[in-house]
Amino acid sequence: MSKVISGAALLGAAFFIAACSGGDSGGGGGGAPVVTRSFTSVLSQGVGAQGDASRVFVSLRESGEVQFQFEDGFLKDAIVICEDYSGASCRVAGGPAGTLETGTLEGRMAGEYAYAGSLRLDHAVDGQISQSYHRIYHSAPGSVATRPALPQGVQDYRGHFMAGAIVGGQGGIAEGGIAMTVNFDGGVLSGSMTGTLRDTTTEVRAGFNNVTIDRQTGQFATTDASTFTFNSQLAGGSAQGAFYGPQANEVAGTFDIGVNENNGMSGIFLGCRGVQDNCVSHGD
Repeated sequence: MSKVISGAALLGAAFFIAACSGGDSGGGGGGAPVVTRSFTSVLSQGVGAQGDASRVFVSLRESGEVQFQFEDGFLKDAIVICEDYSGASCRVAGGPAGTLETGTLEGRMAGEYAYAGSLRLDHAVDGQISQSYHRIYHSAPGSVATRPALPQGVQDYRGHFMAGAIVGGQGGIAEGGIAMTVNFDGGVLSGSMTGTLRDTTTEVRAGFNNVTIDRQTGQFATTDASTFTFNSQLAGGSAQGAFYGPQANEVAGTFDIGVNENNGMSGIFLGCRGVQDNCVSHGD
């Protein structure tokens, strides 16, 4: 299903605009210190940059720093090294002409087994500073990335979402709760998000249904059978993510949902199996 959110429309509002692609776990490069652990991740890019999808290897270095090594797309051969997963400053090596030497991790969320966040990089283009944002989900820092044993039957997950959003032309950061119902036997999941634009009373409600689960990998993604809503209207969109923990204890992913350039949002989510969402810590 095609996405209808316009990157330009959300340029002034959002952390998380992008088109997503799958990523493979692997070792980072870039010299010492040696990479000690790698994580399966998804990366995408949008605002202020070309829209080509890009694959990234996310690795934890011996120093405790986090390394993002771009394998293709707009930032091919760039390496971004951040102090840690807490939102600290990052340094950038390589990238296209005009890419500045600093970046920031924003909109991060973490559980015991899963992590989701947004990596912001700055670019100088024709004398103007623009940004590209790269949404990521993967194993939590310090956890061992293993393939989960998916349970049987129907399971509920609860958690948190953060997104760049526009509601009736009003832009900002949307955040709130996400509830997901996962039919592991049928191989599909659905979700609903309820929240507000930050520092306002403007409600944001969105949903997705019939997102397909790959039981072999524990990953899921939109298909032609998937449907979306935004503030009670039918919408276009995409959603993708994965389950984490030995028994699929947690779920993390990204989404793009939009009706038109004045109504839509793009962001990240993280949730825990069961009715409690207190496993999720988040920041901005």
